[in-house]
Amino acid sequence: MEGCPINVGGDFDCSGNQLTSLEYCPKNVGGNFNCYDNQLTSLDGCPQAIKGDFDCDNNQITDFKGISEFFEGSFSCYDNPIFEIYELFNESVSCIQWINEFDVIQDGNKVIMDRLEEVFHQLGMEIPEEIEFENYEII
Repeated sequence: MEGCPINVGGDFDCSGNQLTSLEYCPKNVGGNFNCYDNQLTSLDGCPQAIKGDFDCDNNQITDFKGISEFFEGSFSCYDNPIFEIYELFNESVSCIQWINEFDVIQDGNKVIMDRLEEVFHQLGMEIPEEIEFENYEII
């Protein structure tokens, strides 16, 4: 995406391009940011501010590192390994900050259980009795 503008006043859509990185994408998006249907494994380089929705469905993203706290719409990450963690929190965007803050996900495929439990505590949510992951090892 080298050569993209730094600021986009409306929507920015880079979906369906076989991208492996968000390097060089705009830093500020005034509307929706769509990067679904690519080959992304990370959100590093995503915009610092998104005024609309953020859709990164159908990639291979394993953690929330790199995501900005400054997006105002919804967040969608279906068909990514990270979705199985996100759905534990009823797809509440507020969990992302705490998951990153407590460094819950390690090495892209390990979840530190006591840190995950702390996220539930911070959000005032009950911890599910049985937590199992397909894409992550619980440690």
